[in-house]
Order: sequence, then C-alpha cells, then structure tokens
Amino acid sequence: MNHSQAKCRIGPYFPGQEQGYEIMIQLPEGASLNLLTEQMFIYTKALNAN
Repeated sequence: MNHSQAKCRIGPYFPGQEQGYEIMIQLPEGASLNLLTEQMFIYTKALNAN
C-alpha cells in the first residue's frame, strides 16, 4: 500500500499498522467485509461532498 498513487487510501483499522491508510475504519470484531465496504462508501461520499 505504501507505493499506491491514490490520493487518499481507506481501509480497516489494525493496531500497530496505522501507516497504511489515511483513513482507517474500526469495525467490531467479526464484522463482515460487506460492512467494511458500506463504511468505506459512506466516508468517500462524505469526502466528495466537501
């Protein structure tokens, strides 16, 4: 991920691995990939609105 040319990288939060993304989403333990995807959509939509 460190070589990505993306302007803003969004992904799941993992303690000790904060350097991978500009925005990290903390989910409850056992959360589905679908929930992560939904949260990523919500945050990117909010960023585009500003």
